[in-house]
Order: sequence, then C-alpha cells, then structure tokens
Amino acid sequence: MILEEYLVIPCFTVILHYRKIFLYVIGGDNSSTVSEVSREVKDYEPLIRKFAKKYGIEEYVELIKVVMQQESGGTGGDPMQSSQGEFNTKYPHTPNAITEPEYSIDCGIQELKSCLESAGVKNPTDMEHIRLALQGYNYGNGYIAWAQKNYGGYTLANAAEFSEKMMKEKNLKSYGDRQYVPHVLRYYSFGRVPSGAGNQAIVRVALSQEGKGGETYWRWYGFNQRVSWCACYVSWCAEQCGYLESGAIPKFSLCSDGVKWFEKKKQF
Repeated sequence: MILEEYLVIPCFTVILHYRKIFLYVIGGDNSSTVSEVSREVKDYEPLIRKFAKKYGIEEYVELIKVVMQQESGGTGGDPMQSSQGEFNTKYPHTPNAITEPEYSIDCGIQELKSCLESAGVKNPTDMEHIRLALQGYNYGNGYIAWAQKNYGGYTLANAAEFSEKMMKEKNLKSYGDRQYVPHVLRYYSFGRVPSGAGNQAIVRVALSQEGKGGETYWRWYGFNQRVSWCACYVSWCAEQCGYLESGAIPKFSLCSDGVKWFEKKKQF
C-alpha cells in the first residue's frame, strides 16, 4: 500500500521515494536500548495529544511523553513539572505548586514548544537540536541561547558548565539535572530512526514500533482477539500523526478496503 510517497509493512519497512528505493529490515526487541514509559504516562496520552494539537506540535507527542516520564513518571499533580515555567500563571512558581495534572500538561507542552522553537528543531528525529531543547526544558530557555552563542549547541560538558555557572550566580548547592538529556533519551525510540528514512511523520512512527507485536494495533482498532493486523497497523500509524483526522489516510482493517480508497484517490 503506497501511502503518499512511502510503503510501510509491519515485518519490514520499504520506503519508496519516486525512483529511489530504500530497504530497512527490522526485527528484534527494543527493550535493551529503549525503556518503555510507565502506564501512568500512557494514560495521559489523550490529554497530551489534545494540547499538542492545540499548540501545533502534534508530531512531538512521543517526545512529550518521554519528558513526562523523566519529570514524574506520570504521577502527582504536576506531571510535567511545569510549576516553575513561564507559562504557569495560576500557581506559585515553586516546585510542585501545580496540583492539576491537566493544567501541568498544558503549561509543560507550551514550555517544550518554546524550547523546540528556540533550539531550531526541525522534526522529531532532529536529535542535535532536540538535545539542546531538552536541556533547555530542564534548565530554562536561557540555557539554549547561552549554549548557541558559546558552543553552537548542546554538549554534555557545556550542560555541566552552565549548571556550575548558575550555582555560583544564584548561590545554590545544585542547579538542574546535568544528565537530563541522556536520562530522557533512554525512553525515546525516535532517536534511533535511521537517517535517510524520509521526512514523513508516518515513517518515523512506523520505525518507532520496531520489535513490537500486533496486539496494540488490533485492539486499538476495536477487535477483541487477534486478527491479521497489517492494515490496522498502517491505520494506527496514520492516527498517531493526525492523518486519519485530516482525511489523508483512511482507517481500514482490510487491505482490499484500503486499495479501493487509494484507487479512488488515484494514489494507489
């Protein structure tokens, strides 16, 4: 099934771009390299998706989830730990002052969006700039401008240097998490997407599911027991990046239904 410029198949991924063909054979388990977020974080996904859409960063739902995982594991009244951020106008700017999880997510997503923009992040696999944005989320957006001016971006060493600098300036015993970026990225599967895999969000989503079985996809579709799930998988990937809602791709569980839809659109 050709989805715009790409063909995605669960057991392996073939990416077609005009006359160029790239093949990635995928297998194995992610567990040794990428840790899963908690059930509590997964339960917040509808709210995360709601505010990500509101602020125009729907492609970054997975990144928001891993930030929440590192900040709180999805627990407490301030799961995004956004009380001290500039977008909190309702509660004191002290740690854990926010007691409404929905408000915390709202503020935290605005904060992360600001960091992504300041860092010049282009897409969810732009790891060079995502690292800069993540450290900015932890330290405050001022770190981003400082790192860009003095070093051209993020490094683990300059994250430590900035922490020392702020400790001296503010007479503090500690400042932020110097290892924040590696701590967050241990959960971020998009950071493992191979370069040259195209720039479509659906391809990044598909590759992030490496090593997983089909239950997630057929249950999401509404089946109570295992079915042949390749079309459910394609539909699930499309839903993750807003393509179902926009009408760019249909929701279908039979390949033949998908074929008919794409044929009518002259996209098959």
